[in-house]
Amino acid sequence: MRAAELVVCERAGENDLRDLQALESEAGRTPWSPPQLRAAVSGDAQAVLLLSAYRRCAQGPERELLAACAVQLVADELEIHDLTVRQSRRREGLGRALLVATLSWAAHRGAQQAHLEVRAGNGPALALYGAAGFRQTGRRRGYYRQPEEDALLLARGLEAGPGKPGSIP
Repeated sequence: MRAAELVVCERAGENDLRDLQALESEAGRTPWSPPQLRAAVSGDAQAVLLLSAYRRCAQGPERELLAACAVQLVADELEIHDLTVRQSRRREGLGRALLVATLSWAAHRGAQQAHLEVRAGNGPALALYGAAGFRQTGRRRGYYRQPEEDALLLARGLEAGPGKPGSIP
């Protein structure tokens, strides 16, 4: 994270859809469609959690969307559908910070397990999830397209820690 920035984790809303679509398009893969993003930000079980940087400038604080994580709570399980970090801001610990906030958010809402799928060849994502305690539980052969690639199924347990769930509503 850069000096002179205040980085905040918050839940996305309708006002964030344009920034979310731009972040998805920048990711260099098949982006989520506007209707998919709209559905993800409107609902209690589904959510998009944002990591945003606020910078002071002459006109007041300026906000830049740095990362987003689309999730869904199903009973006592968290499904992580997508975690994206702005390309120009990768390797700064932002993905890790958003993942930690997301897991805490879910644990304080009663989630006991977190699950996700990741491309087998996505080394940086596998390193991030491995460091966060995720372990491989399965493989889906040929799951991804463009290019075709296996999906690795990862999971980890969650525990609600002491104190408040953080700043994400």
